[in-house]
Amino acid sequence: DKTSISSKLTLVLAAFNKCAAQTGLNISSIAVTAKDINVTGDTSSRQNRQKVFDTVRANGLDITGESYRLEGGREHFMITIVPKT
Repeated sequence: DKTSISSKLTLVLAAFNKCAAQTGLNISSIAVTAKDINVTGDTSSRQNRQKVFDTVRANGLDITGESYRLEGGREHFMITIVPKT
């Protein structure tokens, strides 16, 4: 069931595990609600941030909101994720 909180979190963590090492991914926080998952983190570059976003989308998830900024040589981001319907 893609709608359960544990299923959503499992999908998100599986996607992150697929790209974490090669993108320098750091996750600061994950907030899970009944509707979506909000993730705050950073990567080592803009290209690597995009790789993370692409991996999330390729693993049964949609990004419904995103913001990002360059700070301290790292690409910081905040995204809202939902399972694809």
